[in-house]
Amino acid sequence: MKRLKVILSSVLVVSLLTVGLLGCSSKGEVDTKQNSDSVTTDDGKIHLRFGVNAGYISEASGGIDWFNNTILAEYEKAHPNVDVELVLITADSESGWNDYFTKLQTMQASGTAPDVFTMAIEGYSSLKKMGLCQPINQYLDSHQEEYNEIVEDTIPALIDAYKDGDDIYGVGWGWGSSVIWLNTKLLEEAGLEIPDVNWDFDTFMDYCEKLTIKENGVTTQYGFGIPQSYFLYQQWLNNFGTSYLSDDQTEVTFDSDKSIELAQMFQDMVYVDGYAPVPDASINNAQLLMNGNIAMTCSGKWDIATYAASDFKDLAVVRVPSKYDSTTLYAPGCAGVSSTTQYYDEACEFALWCSSKFYESEFFGLDAVPGRYSCMKEMAKNFDYVVNYEELFMDIPKDGAKCLQASPAYVDMATIFDRYMSSIYANEMKAQDGIKAAAEEMRKAVELNPID
Repeated sequence: MKRLKVILSSVLVVSLLTVGLLGCSSKGEVDTKQNSDSVTTDDGKIHLRFGVNAGYISEASGGIDWFNNTILAEYEKAHPNVDVELVLITADSESGWNDYFTKLQTMQASGTAPDVFTMAIEGYSSLKKMGLCQPINQYLDSHQEEYNEIVEDTIPALIDAYKDGDDIYGVGWGWGSSVIWLNTKLLEEAGLEIPDVNWDFDTFMDYCEKLTIKENGVTTQYGFGIPQSYFLYQQWLNNFGTSYLSDDQTEVTFDSDKSIELAQMFQDMVYVDGYAPVPDASINNAQLLMNGNIAMTCSGKWDIATYAASDFKDLAVVRVPSKYDSTTLYAPGCAGVSSTTQYYDEACEFALWCSSKFYESEFFGLDAVPGRYSCMKEMAKNFDYVVNYEELFMDIPKDGAKCLQASPAYVDMATIFDRYMSSIYANEMKAQDGIKAAAEEMRKAVELNPID
């Protein structure tokens, strides 16, 4: 039976993350002589550890057994000299990835980092700046044929996302974006058509009102389930003509007038208009959508795992409604190679394999969108019942799209976001006060971790 390690505990000791304990030089480079858990097993096999955000391994997709017996078993069959151990890293926060990257940093500091790990774009700059991941150019130089095959079949934006000058830190294997999921049965009952995929804010608010139902003063159906994560919220900020940071990511803009307007809108949807239930991180909005408790919600393609598990097909997807802007944001992911791995070539080989047709088709079947055109095309056949699926999940728009901001201060910023937005959503703070207080803390985080 395959071994499985799950990182369940909270972050160990904050002081572990100091530069001294990380073994960094004055240039921020990690001392690669640090011990890693990669070992050669008694049977002579190379033992690699693959760190994965536990949120990726859902029960709907088959869980741990599926990942070990289908995905990793396939790799080990083709590479009999390698044994790969799955290391699940749980993310306890609402935004998810910030907690994951914090734990990954702690593992690196204590010498227990995995050799290869899932690296969402949100934490890429932070890991790179701390020297926790390393370029794979040396390996690619002697494996150009494999690399070129991936490049030819992959969305160019994903290939470019993990390049820093001539250095390549990963090969994009998939991507996510924020969309609006709609329960088409509830729309039909309300006499509403599926809105245009590129709808506007006024239409969205009209749908929120018409899809909210009250009986004897009690709300039995809400129009919308409010997004809670840092990632999903960024698309709304963008469509309100603002963001967390300036375009060059040097200045915090989270307390702009438009950002405050957005937060006030969401707070009012709960406490003034009654269009949305109080956001709760413990409640799955996809489940509420299926149950008929809400008619629309904001999430990514990954919600389809919940819908598919219940054979729920009354679905349509449209873009987040435009107000002052309509640019689509996308968030790439890849397999990164730890700077402390003892097996550079083997780790790079496995990381590159994670962008193979087999891996992307299996791993992203019920999660994010694969980066390969061939895999996206095949996957679309499984979800032809979702209205607008192909338009939103078959490619990243070549015009009018940009990559999610990836600040070195992401971990701290997302944690700050979670804390203050929870207070705003609970009506413990006025939207304006919460946003301004959050922005001040974000500024301190950016000062400590500026972008290069």
